[in-house]
Amino acid sequence: MVLTSLFQSFYVAIFFVAVFSLILGMGVPPTATYITASLLTAPVIVRFATAMGIPEQAALLATHMFLFYYAVLADITPPVGLSNFAAASVFGVNPIDVGIKAAKVALPKYIIAALFLTSYETTALLIMPTLLTEGLQYTVYMFLVKFALVLAAIWAFTIANVGWIGGRALSVLQRVVFVVLGGMLLVPNWLINAVGAVGLPAFYLLVKKSRHETA
Repeated sequence: MVLTSLFQSFYVAIFFVAVFSLILGMGVPPTATYITASLLTAPVIVRFATAMGIPEQAALLATHMFLFYYAVLADITPPVGLSNFAAASVFGVNPIDVGIKAAKVALPKYIIAALFLTSYETTALLIMPTLLTEGLQYTVYMFLVKFALVLAAIWAFTIANVGWIGGRALSVLQRVVFVVLGGMLLVPNWLINAVGAVGLPAFYLLVKKSRHETA
């Protein structure tokens, strides 16, 4: 019960730190955002992570990678994003529209940035922390598995974001299903990952087949 409560609090902390970083980065260069967010929030996240059993070195690297990701993402997040205004001034378009389109393109990054912190195994994306504590064979295996899951999740989110398969639009329900199946690949639970890994290609083939039959 204590571990469950801690795990839930950890996710809440990640969410609020992500939002804080995006707000902090409004009109501020990424470097300044990262330094400020690191000073104010990194110790709390590292403490949460180590309490959940993640080695301190891995927790430290994963935390700062997470904060750096969101510091950079703040630069394209509407309504204020320095890169959006710079690009809009060059092409003479609305900076808010540029920001919305940029955020849609970068949508998977908002989710994937948090993956460095969701479990010790997920930090295999950083390679070194796992290599130092688990050895080369396990590190290579975990890296390849997690990399494949993340790629599949990005593919699912992209389909849901674009909303098209086979030249025809997806329904809202179908897009939601793709988001859910993609999310299942990112949850730090092997059983849920397995369900998502089987369900995602099966649902994609089902949708594609139905479009060929109705064409």
